[in-house]
Amino acid sequence: MFKRGQSYEHFYIECYHSNNEEFGNDRAHELDLWVERQFEKFLLNNTLKTELNKDKIIFFFHLLGIDTNGHSHKPWSDVYMKNIHIVDGIVQRLENLIENYYKYDKKTTYLFTSDHGMTDWGSHGAGDDTETLTPIIAWGSGIPSSQHSNVHIEQADICPLMSYFLGLDYSINSVGRLPINYLVPVDEAILQAYIQNARQLLEQVHKQYDILKKRLLFVKPFELNEEKFFERMQTGEGYMNMYQIRDDITDFMRRIALASHYYHTYRRFLLSILIIMGFFTSISTILYQLNPIKPQPSSIALFCKILSILTFILLLIEQSPWTHLLYPALVCIHTWLSGDFAIYWIKQNIFNQIKSFPFWLNSLMVGLFLQTYILPFFHRWTMSIGVFLLCVDASRRWQG
Repeated sequence: MFKRGQSYEHFYIECYHSNNEEFGNDRAHELDLWVERQFEKFLLNNTLKTELNKDKIIFFFHLLGIDTNGHSHKPWSDVYMKNIHIVDGIVQRLENLIENYYKYDKKTTYLFTSDHGMTDWGSHGAGDDTETLTPIIAWGSGIPSSQHSNVHIEQADICPLMSYFLGLDYSINSVGRLPINYLVPVDEAILQAYIQNARQLLEQVHKQYDILKKRLLFVKPFELNEEKFFERMQTGEGYMNMYQIRDDITDFMRRIALASHYYHTYRRFLLSILIIMGFFTSISTILYQLNPIKPQPSSIALFCKILSILTFILLLIEQSPWTHLLYPALVCIHTWLSGDFAIYWIKQNIFNQIKSFPFWLNSLMVGLFLQTYILPFFHRWTMSIGVFLLCVDASRRWQG
């Protein structure tokens, strides 16, 4: 993963072949032990001794066994629990190897985490808490030894945290925020690092705005009031202690995140409307093919045709991706094919029946039925409602 498209100038890589990742046996933990053995050999490499004694070094260990055994044998299996104990031992031995090599200089920080969780049935990739909430354990240099409380952070925050510990500039593409609650008590150096993190994230927002401004005909900027913020940071006016400064920086970084989301989704509303219209107009074309009648030309349909063409031209001028151009193009085609029929059908089947009780009853049933498709993503128990309705319908048909 780290090897692709990279040079070996700044890092050394040792990895096993993907063919060694077997899901059909209970020996996935052997890959974890392989990582440990390779690191032992790595520390004995005299040609790398000079590099190993430099500062700002990162050792990255990928222990895949738990993930593989979780898929194959499920998280509640003895194989999985055995692998956890093996990983615990590997972590302890790796720490001892590093401490022995660097003569216990107390300059090493350790971060232990996972990229994802897992469900009871051994899967991941959805949005359940068991799949998205992962542990992160930090100890060593820079971590207060007396701190044992839980600190919740985002996974992306690990990147600026590592940069802080190493004394490196924040990665230009990092969207993480320095988890300052890991770094207590707060002092001036920590606050300066926090402010630099805010500047790095702010630069991303400026770049997003510049890209949109070059492409789009008009862009409404997100109000951040950054000048007032940095003026307060420079003068310290209105702050009683460093923790108030920390809270103000945290609030400013939240606004930066909102601004980034705002620019990233700037065209979302327009594209969503086009996608919805694409579904409706394609359905109207199908209905028109089933009922090939020739209704009177409609001024509303003409307006929709012109609007779809103008939208396509707008996105074309703005040099939007070709995938975005497909949406107004499809709407334009379907509107010209069946726009008059769609207006006629809506008048006949909706406006003329809107006052009738069956219309509202059918609309309610359709809405409830659609909800049975959406709610299970958030509340699994609601799937039983759809099953119940299907059973009632099947029973009614059987009795009929």
